[in-house]
Amino acid sequence: MTSSLVLALPSQATTLKALKYIDSTNTVQFLQNDWNPADGDTHWEAIGVDGMWVGTDPYLLDFFGANVAGSFSVGDDPWEIVSIKSLAGEQLDLRQTQEMQLVARPLYVTSNPFVSVVLRLTMQDGSIWDQPKVLANNVWQTGAFPIKEDAFARAQWGPEGMFDLGKVASWEVILADLPPNNNHHINFRAVYMKGNYDAPQDKNAAEPFGVNFFNGDGSILFRHADWNPADGDTDWLYHIRKQPTSYDPYGFLKAVYRSEGDPWETVSLRKEAQTYFDLTANGNNQIVALVNADLNLDPNALIMSLTMEDGSIWQQGRPLDVVRESGSLMNYADDRNLVSPYRFPLAPDGKGWTMAAWGPTGRFDLSRIKAWELFFNNLGQGEHAVFLGSIDTIVATSLVRAANTFGTTGQARWLERSFSSDGVIADISSAGVGDRLSIAAPIDGSGGGFTLEVTNSYVNPSPDAVVFMLTTKDGKIWQQAYSLPKAGRSVLWIYTTCPSVPPGTPGTRPNAYIDHCQVAMGPLYGINPADITNWEITLNSPPAGEHKIRVNLLSTVN
Repeated sequence: MTSSLVLALPSQATTLKALKYIDSTNTVQFLQNDWNPADGDTHWEAIGVDGMWVGTDPYLLDFFGANVAGSFSVGDDPWEIVSIKSLAGEQLDLRQTQEMQLVARPLYVTSNPFVSVVLRLTMQDGSIWDQPKVLANNVWQTGAFPIKEDAFARAQWGPEGMFDLGKVASWEVILADLPPNNNHHINFRAVYMKGNYDAPQDKNAAEPFGVNFFNGDGSILFRHADWNPADGDTDWLYHIRKQPTSYDPYGFLKAVYRSEGDPWETVSLRKEAQTYFDLTANGNNQIVALVNADLNLDPNALIMSLTMEDGSIWQQGRPLDVVRESGSLMNYADDRNLVSPYRFPLAPDGKGWTMAAWGPTGRFDLSRIKAWELFFNNLGQGEHAVFLGSIDTIVATSLVRAANTFGTTGQARWLERSFSSDGVIADISSAGVGDRLSIAAPIDGSGGGFTLEVTNSYVNPSPDAVVFMLTTKDGKIWQQAYSLPKAGRSVLWIYTTCPSVPPGTPGTRPNAYIDHCQVAMGPLYGINPADITNWEITLNSPPAGEHKIRVNLLSTVN
């Protein structure tokens, strides 16, 4: 068994190791099961070493290197399969393993976008345990298999026995439900395993809470909850890491799931601690997940879950509500061009968090967290992609507070208001055109820019539906205006200093830097951030009626 460490972060509880690099034809067994051997029409054909050595696509860099390419023929007899299997005598102890991953590219001749595979574990007592999964056809990918008893079913036609991960005689990846009467192809790159293989050096030390997905997924577990496992229609299909490069420096993880819209079924990403996570040590007051996913205004479309040391589970939900981003720079390959911030405020008393009634009773304790899990809920139908930048804690106190000046013009009114570290949530009323609501406060300069987030239940396509104004010491008023073309959240990045030039921007073009700054800063080009004395946010002419709105203003561009 090959056990060389890859993408491992020693300080993390969960690490990724190579169980088997499939880089030569003798690293695994290539098997076939032809139920009608008289015709011999289902079998492996050409098997040889292949490889990916040249290319610039950052989505494929994780798959560079040697792989084994296999062609196989399929007849029309049902239930016939081909497979790869560990070599004889390679027994495994998987007691610390939480997940196995297959890196492969199926190339089937079929109109079906999915292909079926089965991970089979055969125990030393002879019992056979299978976990089916679906991968995407014609895509280089990594597919994850949770390693836990309830993810497997014992083959009833095989010997009875126990699911004992300490006594695994062999593993096998079976290509099942093969399209009949054709020749197909597949590339195998590796089989990985992920788990708690290294004991913590200090059992009293907290572990890192966050994860940057450009480093890979070594500390993250892919989970799903399919309440009707007989149909197996809710699952992560695969994931691909886009590596950062000199010509495209931002990295992220693309994860693809499928669902048929069954209620309460979820897919999730989980990180566990062997010791604990401590969210009180650094003063951070928010968990921020940088995510891009399909619009889903269910208030619990995205759920952050914290499992405490006492076993209690505390959750906070957010809609996937970003409908617009403004201020990202066209030539930048950074997170602002792809993912958006989803914020989960942290309060020591647990305000905003709900203890899961189906879990143990316990206490909200941010100093002793054993695991976090990010759930995607109310999944809808079909295949969907999620992009992940990072998940971590930050200090991000909103400039929108109860002490600000809340003004109105005309018949507009601020009704109920509540405040948190991500701004104000308010009910407002308006008679329509000409009414205005505003929030203002003094400020002692700017450090480089602001992030303005406006979540609105109404639509106002006017180009000045939202106006952000800054006043400088000389009395001059600088402003930027925005429309609210859709109900949902608009994330608006506002620069008061010129951001750095994007990588790869030609430096020889006359006025290139000035042009870049003018585009980035817009109407604020020329402002002295140290002279800013006041900010104001104005909502112009909300439609007649009562509406819900959230306004958040941060003193940084993030």
